[in-house]
Amino acid sequence: MILIVAGAVVDLSITAGKVPEVPAPCGELEDAFCQQERNEEFDERLDRAFELEEDFDRRATFYAAAALAAVLIGLAVALRRTERAARREIFTDLGVASVVGLGAGLILAAGGDSLIQTPTKAVLYPPLILIAVATLGTLATPRAPAKTVAAAEEPEEPRARVVVYAGFALTAAAVLVALLAFSGRGDPCVDDVPGWVETFGAVALVLAGLGALCGVACLFARRWMVALVMLSVGPVFGMLAVLATVCWN
Repeated sequence: MILIVAGAVVDLSITAGKVPEVPAPCGELEDAFCQQERNEEFDERLDRAFELEEDFDRRATFYAAAALAAVLIGLAVALRRTERAARREIFTDLGVASVVGLGAGLILAAGGDSLIQTPTKAVLYPPLILIAVATLGTLATPRAPAKTVAAAEEPEEPRARVVVYAGFALTAAAVLVALLAFSGRGDPCVDDVPGWVETFGAVALVLAGLGALCGVACLFARRWMVALVMLSVGPVFGMLAVLATVCWN
């Protein structure tokens, strides 16, 4: 699977390098003939970029399907070789890896200034499918019984619970503050945005960030379902609260 992803990244880099360079600027802005030629070169460049992107989209779909198939085959082999009582750990590891993969996919989908963009469906659908598989597998697989009393009593459990409660509290607060900011925004293109709305939007984003940090801690503790909520819900509402103050017309 790692080789497939690495191959896709190399393919994207090579494809982006095939896009023609930006036409050189004209020596004089008043040179109408030069500007016309430059515009035609821009059009050819965009046409070539669209053609390359369309071809890469098809290959990216193949890469995504191949990577997903590789993970599912590996999961099936691991489950077959593992006793039923220990299979829950496999689904937990899959969930942790899928949440990390989803975050990386969001970064890839949002980043980059090249004309050849990473297809959103190719980087988001596989981790979302794996998260669903991990969720169903975790819910369907019973917990392994603790072998000893000492093993059942985890000394870090109280601290882990504090992180979980703090993360949920911060996420809930971020959602509440974001909704308040969103309700008082009015129309940013017509009216001036009240100062308190901008303040609430910034506060919601900070609270969401703190909640996301708790989510990362939960991810290290392998509480991936909790981490998924903290890493997705809070940041989404925080960004909506900030973007609600911007006029897009």
